[in-house]
Amino acid sequence: MEISPKDLKRLRLSCGLTAQTAANAARVALRTWQAYEAESRRSFRPIPAGRLELFCTKHSLPYPPTRQDGTMPKQTAHIITLLSGTGGSGKTSISLEIGRVLALEGKRTMIITNGAGFVPERFTFENPTILSEMNVQLHPSETSELREELIRKKVLDAAGHLLVSGIDYFIAAGELHRLKNKETSEAQLERLASDFDVIILDDAVELETALALSNLIVVIFDAQHWAAYLSARARYGETLEKNWEPTGLPKIRSLLVNVDDEDEGGWGIHNRLADFGLPAFHTVLTCAHRHARTKVGHAFAPNEKYHLLLDAAPDSISAFEYRSLAREVMLALT
Repeated sequence: MEISPKDLKRLRLSCGLTAQTAANAARVALRTWQAYEAESRRSFRPIPAGRLELFCTKHSLPYPPTRQDGTMPKQTAHIITLLSGTGGSGKTSISLEIGRVLALEGKRTMIITNGAGFVPERFTFENPTILSEMNVQLHPSETSELREELIRKKVLDAAGHLLVSGIDYFIAAGELHRLKNKETSEAQLERLASDFDVIILDDAVELETALALSNLIVVIFDAQHWAAYLSARARYGETLEKNWEPTGLPKIRSLLVNVDDEDEGGWGIHNRLADFGLPAFHTVLTCAHRHARTKVGHAFAPNEKYHLLLDAAPDSISAFEYRSLAREVMLALT
């Protein structure tokens, strides 16, 4: 797909974006993006098809942009990514619960999850739709990047032949399985974006990719663990400082979870969130979900149907919190 520098600039301006924000979306340096738009033959560099497709996916534009002025009607899906510095903070449960809130409000919702062991047939609902991240191509260059990484690690040669065996194969098996699934999958995020209103990525990507794909990123902080705050600063702080503009896209919000009113330490983390530099949702998720679970059972009990609090305990405090959070999420997207 070729696009002229003038049309690329018109496409960017039609989205109301600065050159820096566009560069962030395509995951290139500002100077590189400026070369894509340069009308001088000496300075011009054509934008690779993969970068253009990433840019279009990130800003809900169909690919390729075929109008002469470079603009296309917006796709419908808002893409939301949930991240946290540590595991066990409840990202998957939060993704499912707010996805269910939006589904009950009539929105076509999909959750792409990295959660292990989920069987779609065990859910008691059809909306939101649940897909494993392993079975979705999230961006056009994903499979080539995975293959290049395996070649760099000398797991595969340039022709795709396996170079390892024994314990080395065992170590690389997960990455090889991931590559095979991605290469054979028919599900692609850019196509799904035209079929759904909201797509939630449950810890399915790293921050750099989330910045390129998402309309909204939610960084979750577990009030029960100070390590969550410290880990998030270590994992995301430098990347956000270099690649994110607070007034640009995507929007990023922090969310405090597992708050215990009797535990002053949790509110101590809340007071430190301002140091992280991210606007915080007004809604916090308390430990109320634990009390509700004692009545309705564990969400993901083996060999049983999966129960969400929105369905099993719709009048609980926790269900109220999820509905409040979903409203804030949609407000952030508008």
